[in-house]
Amino acid sequence: MVHVLAIAQEPHPVGSPQNAHVRDYIMNQLNEMGLSPEVQASTVPDYFGVSEERDHVTIHNIIVRLPGDNSTKALALVGHYDSVPTGPGANDDAAAVAAMLETIRALKCGTPLKNDVIFLFTDGEEAGLLGASAFVREHPWRNSVKLVLNFEARGSGGPSTLFETSPGNSWLISGFAKAAPHPYGNSLTNAVYGYMPNDTDFSVFREAGYAGLNFAYPHNVNAYHTMLDSADNVDARSIQHHGEYMLSLARHFGNEPLNDLKKSDSVYFSICSKMMARYPALAGLIFALTALCAFAGIIIHYAGKKVLIPAKIFAGFGASLAVLAPAFVIVGIAIGIAETAAHGAVAAAAPPELRGSAFGLLAGIQSVGNLLASAVAGLLWTVVSPAVAFGYAALLSGAALLALARR
Repeated sequence: MVHVLAIAQEPHPVGSPQNAHVRDYIMNQLNEMGLSPEVQASTVPDYFGVSEERDHVTIHNIIVRLPGDNSTKALALVGHYDSVPTGPGANDDAAAVAAMLETIRALKCGTPLKNDVIFLFTDGEEAGLLGASAFVREHPWRNSVKLVLNFEARGSGGPSTLFETSPGNSWLISGFAKAAPHPYGNSLTNAVYGYMPNDTDFSVFREAGYAGLNFAYPHNVNAYHTMLDSADNVDARSIQHHGEYMLSLARHFGNEPLNDLKKSDSVYFSICSKMMARYPALAGLIFALTALCAFAGIIIHYAGKKVLIPAKIFAGFGASLAVLAPAFVIVGIAIGIAETAAHGAVAAAAPPELRGSAFGLLAGIQSVGNLLASAVAGLLWTVVSPAVAFGYAALLSGAALLALARR
């Protein structure tokens, strides 16, 4: 938290004196580690009105390279050090900067990796991804980078979530599943995010053809881009989770051949934040077609036997909702539990090996809750009555709304 406290004292948007102070702090930290960081200065059009006096703004990326002993290509870890004008940016993105600095320190103390690792502290992300664009457009190291890991925040806590990947991600997901001590994320988030208008520095790298993974922690979004995004509202466990990813993935991909990284796409999801299930996206399509064919076969088989009564079909659909609704509702309840955990209640009960991020236990509670809620709903429907099952789902929904209302 020392770095976050130093960086996020006040808003420090690109081009401001406060931004220069943060840059000096990062440079001093890197120099004290015996490194030779460089500053990439680039003047770009001021599309976002950062400067009131000029029609352009100068961004200053901070870049440092840890050489490998038999490098194929380079791995780049990316986080931005500027903030929005309306907030000090403790989570977005001082937390990532802090984790990057400590990852550098840890890598320097360990065995050298095979591949070069580049740490890119971008400037001007909040003003239009300016630093990342300048690196991809101008910097001589851009051609040696093969893999990009970007770190962000969309709130002030929660698990560091893999929410976006580059296309052809099966090799990346496999590496993430093997290396990350507490993997968290799913391919649904990746698919949905692709349709959203949001962007991060990773957008620049993805559109330029780089392979990579994008991480952020999403809870307590009310702090995002406001004065609430202060050091007082940072969950240290979220930074720890960022750091776990950075160090474990740098060590893993830093020792892997970084040549042909783009393979087929995978469907993936984390299980209790301890492992990641994954299978080819083509298999998912086959599963869906198989289910569709099975459904069509049942309709055709029974169509002439007058056993397909519309009322019963709708009743069966209602039964499915009664079973599935609690599973989704429990997610809301789990969010409320996570809020309590942010204050230490659940973390205190977590096993020591999970206390680094304390989110494995929360995911486990959520998974078990989903299973039990669905089982109870199905039992009530079968043994008692559909009305009781729906009442049970409504009760859980009310509990979830109360939990969310307390956020």
